[in-house]
Amino acid sequence: GGKPLEEICDDASEEVLDLLKKTLLLSPEKRVTCEQVLEHAYLAQLHCPEDEPTRTPLDMSEFEFERRKIDMIALREEIFLEALLYHPQRKDQHFQEQIRSGNMYKIVDYRLLAPGESQYTSDDEGSG
Repeated sequence: GGKPLEEICDDASEEVLDLLKKTLLLSPEKRVTCEQVLEHAYLAQLHCPEDEPTRTPLDMSEFEFERRKIDMIALREEIFLEALLYHPQRKDQHFQEQIRSGNMYKIVDYRLLAPGESQYTSDDEGSG
């Protein structure tokens, strides 16, 4: 481990240290939410619930490709599909072309990454 926050931030108040400790946790399950951060005592003077937008959690299926061991072809397809969200007619055309060719792209065809496994290997990054 590294140095305790109290040593690194020796001028910091207890409130700052508490906020930092709660926000710098690696585990998302243990880390505080944005709403909890905004309600923290350190931010009390800035906290204004009427002026703080909130939203429902994001649909994680939109990020499925980040959980999979994909190759460059799949990454290009994901970027292209994202761009097609702004061109629905072209998206339908692309989908029909895939059906006709019998070459349907499916993100679920790529295996899930193991916990802690990187999306990339040194081979993927190339040599120059």
